[in-house]
Amino acid sequence: MSAPRHANGVRRWAARRRMALSGAGSALIVGTILSGVMAIVVQSRLSAPLVLALAAWILLSGAIGFAYRPGLRMSPVPPARTVVGCPFGVEVEVNNPTRRPALDISLTCDDLPSPITIAGAMTTAPRLDPGQSIRLGLQLRADRRGVWETPTLRLVSTFPGNLFRFFGASRPLRVTAIPRAASIESVIRPADRKGGDAIHFRDPRPGDGPEYFSSREFRFGDSPRRVDARASARLGRIVVKEYLANHPSSLAVVLDTCPTGDRSGSGRADDGLEAVVCVATTILHVANAARDEVAMYAPGFGACGQGFGRLLDFLAIVEPCGADSLIDLVPILSDHRHDLGTAVFVLTDWDAPRARVVDAVLDLGCPVRVFVVRDDPPTDRLGSPVPGRVAVTQVSAERVVRLAKAVA
Repeated sequence: MSAPRHANGVRRWAARRRMALSGAGSALIVGTILSGVMAIVVQSRLSAPLVLALAAWILLSGAIGFAYRPGLRMSPVPPARTVVGCPFGVEVEVNNPTRRPALDISLTCDDLPSPITIAGAMTTAPRLDPGQSIRLGLQLRADRRGVWETPTLRLVSTFPGNLFRFFGASRPLRVTAIPRAASIESVIRPADRKGGDAIHFRDPRPGDGPEYFSSREFRFGDSPRRVDARASARLGRIVVKEYLANHPSSLAVVLDTCPTGDRSGSGRADDGLEAVVCVATTILHVANAARDEVAMYAPGFGACGQGFGRLLDFLAIVEPCGADSLIDLVPILSDHRHDLGTAVFVLTDWDAPRARVVDAVLDLGCPVRVFVVRDDPPTDRLGSPVPGRVAVTQVSAERVVRLAKAVA
């Protein structure tokens, strides 16, 4: 245990001195120590001067570099936003307010969170004269969705000889990695498309407008003024008229974040949250292309707001919730029923509790589409216990994730 404590002490000392050994410097020090050991063993006349020369070069490089360590200023780093798996660039403006030039300046990022990796070569400025400014960049990549922060985006100088790294100004970096969208063919079969290549999830919604929409059976709470006397007399039951809404309605995407077990025993997360988020992202992109307003609802979060960018940020941070939490969304959807168009459910399974939630939303008068994202057979037969009222489509979770990676 003494070695790790000693190593941590050296690292803390280097951080206070704003310097650290580079890879070349570490290799040279190891080589110098080995040369000294060999000089003692062999007792050669040439070995001792060589060891002394290497040691002098290391000490001289450290002294010169410490004297010329950068006293630069760095502009604030705006929050970065990227898609999972896609490289993104971070660029800052660097100014030299000192009276001496800064040499071999680059931008680096140490102690990155595990999902963030360096994806390309660093931009290096060989010389920055006093009073001048320059822009330096760094290529990074996020391998998992989420919001990641690192406090170690900093300037570094390797002058002279690239034996030491002398640190300058540092800034925090915040990265939001939004999920990838799969191809729409992984969610909707070509036979399900309406109107050629156009894909719309939102259907016309009845409301208080003047334009006639359809007729249906009387329900408790319907206004008697909407009773269609002729249709009621012809059909032998009370029928009311429905009219199109005269105000824009939004597409409601209901995200199921309740985890389900893997009954196959393979250990694969076939019905995992990542595939559900991927399908929801695909639907969000399609709705945005059709200029539909979208509202998203998720257990544990309730109404997640509106707006394409805001919903993508929500999908970046959504986490699993407790089992059977989907039923808590019914009162929230009921409160927003006047603003809802079609409700699109993206579920991890199809069973009696989820079917009851879908049935409750159908009773609100909203058209409903259901996608079950899993590879294993669902708990209950698709469509029960609301047969004929809604079409339930099963989507392969593994295929969705694979196609999303191919798109990225």
